Amino acid sequence: MLHGAGQIFTFFIFVILALGLITAAGLEIGRIVYARSEVAKAADAAALAAASRVDVATYRETGRVQFLSDAWGTAQQYAQMNSEFLEKRRIGVNVDRIWIDRSSMLVYVTVSADLSSL
Repeated sequence: MLHGAGQIFTFFIFVILALGLITAAGLEIGRIVYARSEVAKAADAAALAAASRVDVATYRETGRVQFLSDAWGTAQQYAQMNSEFLEKRRIGVNVDRIWIDRSSMLVYVTVSADLSSL
């Protein structure tokens, strides 16, 4: 009976190690997914901020949509304010591009963040 106890102990150790590895991998994947959602949240906030900086007077006079001069800075500020998880890890979110789709009159924003340090 004591002879079989060593095999059970070895098997139990392997099961514990496997569960630990699966847990660690799950935590890493969860952190990366959460970081990517933070980037998306920052992009949404930047787009809303940029849309609020459309030059309404020019649009009313000419029908042409254009941004005010502070649109880029406002979008960048809102992107940073909405990426708290990344800021705690010293990962900056940068607004790369802001544009308007003239056919649908929607504002689009492209943001980037280097998540390699996660």
